[in-house]
Amino acid sequence: MIEPMSPLARLLCAYAPPARRAAYRLIWAYDERLAALVRSTTQPMIGQMRIAWWDEVLAAAPAGDAGMKGAGDPLVDALRAEDIAQRPGLARMLDGWEALLETPLDEEALLLFAQARGGGLFAALADSADDDGGWYAAGGLWALWDLAAHLSPEDLVAARAMALARRWLDPVDAMRWDRADRPLQIATRLAWRDVARGTVPQPGLTPARYVRLLRIATLGR
Repeated sequence: MIEPMSPLARLLCAYAPPARRAAYRLIWAYDERLAALVRSTTQPMIGQMRIAWWDEVLAAAPAGDAGMKGAGDPLVDALRAEDIAQRPGLARMLDGWEALLETPLDEEALLLFAQARGGGLFAALADSADDDGGWYAAGGLWALWDLAAHLSPEDLVAARAMALARRWLDPVDAMRWDRADRPLQIATRLAWRDVARGTVPQPGLTPARYVRLLRIATLGR
């Protein structure tokens, strides 16, 4: 079974409805694969070529075929087997991660990352093609928070990411969540408080964040 590596992602998968849990694991693992791709890329052109490979993989027909692009890669095969590979959000996420290949990272690149990576991720997890701003607001806020958590608190990009995320505070606070989307609510509310306070988050699932997660899962806030 393919599992995401992040402790936070694993916990969020545990809160997913049983019928969605397999998809959750694979989509988070796919997001982590893209993160590793960008992290290990030193030349933007090479990174773009690697992302283009994933774009071709997602565009291929979902039916099993040993000659298909990416066949034999355990994650690719699992995404196709679960009929997830062609969810619109997955392809959108590629645009977001590709934006991080730009140097230096300007506001336009950060916003593209937020809406494409975060919005695409949340839409894919919710299995929704809805682009009315809901998933893209929640996912955008969360993605900028998550990016900041992977940077040094003194990094100017982290501070800019948190400042940009503030534009989604009110829309996200007004969202009404279905029970089936509890993992996304938990992730969003974790990020919301730090963004509202202007606090660059610490990396990982700290004890304080774990307690907050449990509180949000129980009370919704």
